[in-house]
Amino acid sequence: MIRTDRLIRVETDGFLLPDKIARQGLLILRDRITQPLNADLFSRFAPQLPGNVVNVFKGRSAEDVIPVTLDTIGDVNFSVTAADLRQPLADFSAKFLAPACMVLAEQIDTHILAAGPGAQFVCAPQVLHDGMFGENETMDGLSLRVVYQFELSTLEFTVSTDILFGVHPAVPEMKVA
Repeated sequence: MIRTDRLIRVETDGFLLPDKIARQGLLILRDRITQPLNADLFSRFAPQLPGNVVNVFKGRSAEDVIPVTLDTIGDVNFSVTAADLRQPLADFSAKFLAPACMVLAEQIDTHILAAGPGAQFVCAPQVLHDGMFGENETMDGLSLRVVYQFELSTLEFTVSTDILFGVHPAVPEMKVA
């Protein structure tokens, strides 16, 4: 278990923290996803849990509301040392984050393609539970959560990068309800 009194010191010791990694991950992820995303939908949702339903609508009337279940978590974990977390962000990104984001992008693209032409991708930030050392960042239609967990047996950190989303078959002009 990570001691919270040490986390404050870690921030001043030059460690890459989850918020910086998440922001960089979003930039990479956005470039790697090949399917079109509806960017108007994403930044307006509060943190959600898997299985929650969010409402989007394709027109201006209440009858056009479409419930979309956030039923998929794209997730990639990797292990790093404390020394890895002290690298410049560009080096850390090239070695760890870019490969992880490529896998996440492939997961997202696969789900969008499986839903058929014109499918809509809906994403929301995830809940950070008590005791989690991590951050959600949302930007340009995507929300990425990065969480660290220290493994005492290996003296390494497991970095979890994940994205909560749902995909709905083609619906023209979807907007946030």
